[in-house]
Amino acid sequence: MKAELIGAWMEQCKADKVDVSAARLGALLSCLGRAIGELVADGVEARIPGVCILKSVEAPEREVRIPASGERVIVPAHRRLNCVAAMAMKRALNPVVPPEAPDKP
Repeated sequence: MKAELIGAWMEQCKADKVDVSAARLGALLSCLGRAIGELVADGVEARIPGVCILKSVEAPEREVRIPASGERVIVPAHRRLNCVAAMAMKRALNPVVPPEAPDKP
């Protein structure tokens, strides 16, 4: 997966005439991941323009049932990661097609 992402990133860089190696992009990707992890762990919202917004949210304590045994257990309150896709990603996945104009007689 990482290699595929770096390959696609390399293609975009070449299209934009940016000279960069795959090793450099891999290092940048690792640094970005660590920086985002630190921000989110500190409770700061991490915005990646055109991609997503990452933030940590508090999840309350809750009771769950284990399907295999039917046993009920309590999951303690904890923080979880919330990711909201940017509009550009949503549009890339589902392009907005304008409705056709009705025919006029």
